[in-house]
Amino acid sequence: MATLPGTHHGHEVLEMMESAGDTYSRDQLIELMNIRFGMEARYHICSGSDMDAGTLVDVLMARGKFIGTPDAFRVVPGSRCDS
Repeated sequence: MATLPGTHHGHEVLEMMESAGDTYSRDQLIELMNIRFGMEARYHICSGSDMDAGTLVDVLMARGKFIGTPDAFRVVPGSRCDS
């Protein structure tokens, strides 16, 4: 899939979280994504595109990519669809 400038794959977010090893609330993760990728960034995953940060977090959460509570979650290691 070709990507446009300002678009990022959800794997980039998962990798960022894995590297940091931290836990996040939904709002904290969105804030970090906005800092790292920009407020206007759009995201895509293998099965969807043109998402804002909040939508991507919600989709990844619904797909079981995170463990913990909504106020303190972290990425499930190895949860990328290609791993």
